[in-house]
Amino acid sequence: MTDQALQTAKALVQLIPPSVAPDFLEEYGLTLTSQQAQAVTKELLALSLYWMTCAVRVSIPEPACSQLHESIREQVREKWGSRFGLVHVPIDQFYAEMERKHRTWEDITQQGGEPIAVLSTAAEALEDDNVTAAHDRRITAAALNHISPYFADVVWEGLSTAHVREGLDGSVDLSLLRDLWMPISPAPYVERMRGKRVLLVYARYDHSFPVRLSRELVADFRRRGLDPEVFVLPCGHYSTGIAPFSWLDGYALIRFLARRL
Repeated sequence: MTDQALQTAKALVQLIPPSVAPDFLEEYGLTLTSQQAQAVTKELLALSLYWMTCAVRVSIPEPACSQLHESIREQVREKWGSRFGLVHVPIDQFYAEMERKHRTWEDITQQGGEPIAVLSTAAEALEDDNVTAAHDRRITAAALNHISPYFADVVWEGLSTAHVREGLDGSVDLSLLRDLWMPISPAPYVERMRGKRVLLVYARYDHSFPVRLSRELVADFRRRGLDPEVFVLPCGHYSTGIAPFSWLDGYALIRFLARRL
């Protein structure tokens, strides 16, 4: 291990987020136990080391690349308890799990996946392991106002966002935009609404959230055997904010939440 590799490794490891505490995560809407917070710390560490590995691999030739990689691992081992608070987690077990995750994330990037796809996969893994499920159980009802399965389709077809689509033409197509915005779109999460009370609201003459898209989301709920309440406003998108349609919208939302919460 060279002195340069050691100093670079120390500087890089200092950039990795330290252990996260439950009270810190509460600021982001996550109510977790200490054990769950520790799992989030491990996931952040694995992600950070993955991005570092990618950056080192493309910017530093061998053998310096391998030397730096090993130096980073040694620095993580040295800071395992003091910086990352993982004294009760076997580091060799962490590295074995990390290698498996890195292979999964590498497959995503090799197939053209963007960084958001890697982050989404990591987040889904935490949910599948019931690490970040505690806050979800607090949600018993959801009222969704102006709806579409994918927000990318709203930008692509909506009258109000035509200028956004023009700016994307030639560099980002609809399929890619769907992938990029998948984490903020309803479609991947419909099944998770099973057992929860749901109200779907859309406007019959909406040209910003095209009605076809709104009806697609309603149909998706029903195909899955879910039974959402549906309220259709007799107006367009922006007129939803003008009386009397704003009163109707507010009444539908408040009435639903008052009955269901």
